[in-house]
Amino acid sequence: MLKERYEATRREVIKNIEFVYYDIFWVDKAIKITEEEKTIIESLEKVAQRKYESNLTPQQDVIKAQVELSKLIDKLFLLRQNRKSLAAKMNSLLNRPKGTELSATTEVEPAEFKYGLEDLHEIAAESRQELLAASLDIERAKYEKSLARLDYLPDFTFGVDYIEIGSGQTTQPNDGDDAWMGKVAINVPIWFGKLNAQVKEKKARLESSKKNYENIENSVDYEVEDLYFKITTYKDIISLYKTALVPQTEQAFEAARIGYETGKVDFLNWLDAERVLLQTRLAYYKAIVDYQKSIAYLERV
Repeated sequence: MLKERYEATRREVIKNIEFVYYDIFWVDKAIKITEEEKTIIESLEKVAQRKYESNLTPQQDVIKAQVELSKLIDKLFLLRQNRKSLAAKMNSLLNRPKGTELSATTEVEPAEFKYGLEDLHEIAAESRQELLAASLDIERAKYEKSLARLDYLPDFTFGVDYIEIGSGQTTQPNDGDDAWMGKVAINVPIWFGKLNAQVKEKKARLESSKKNYENIENSVDYEVEDLYFKITTYKDIISLYKTALVPQTEQAFEAARIGYETGKVDFLNWLDAERVLLQTRLAYYKAIVDYQKSIAYLERV
């Protein structure tokens, strides 16, 4: 049981490390995307400034661009602070000295997932450490119950004593010979009330162990199904973002940018297109992170 608990703790540490890593990955992506958006806003602020100087647009467009730029700078401050916090958390999990630098995360591709729900239930039943420990606890309770019942039987003690006599002082032929002595003892139980209480206690302990196993089994089954449906949903969401939403918002933004530069689209429409693009790109990588974290959690389960 202690071995299984140790393994459960080890697996929990692995899961926590993966969780923090994927959080750092998302923050790195968010910083990169926000910096790219900041560059776009800066270029379009210049466009708005030129158009204002040419009396083609009101000064309000320039101010709105500057406000949007300030918001992105503020967002970058928060993201970088968040990364420092996550790096400190990772150092804590890995028992590294505080302040140890954490390099940029590598690209994360969505892992392939081909498991069926029944397969996952079988794997969890065979390998989940808490279930194995609970099963061993049932075995221990069964042995304790059997031992308690044996207390109804009498205890027999057989023994042999050896006595050194030493030098003899008489004329007897066996004088001075060492002595051997056998003994038999029987301990008959008579306090049956106490014994009955012990047996009832062990029976209750066994039932408690069985109920505990059932509770853990139900919890594991729920976790397997919950994570399975989350993973399949995130998988579909990632596909939707990759094949439709991201390309569409990029096209919409590019059309709005060109339209604003040519005077066919007003500034608010362009700004909305830029915000939607930023949110969509961030949401795409957030979906990847949620997908990977769900798989990491399922590995633990």
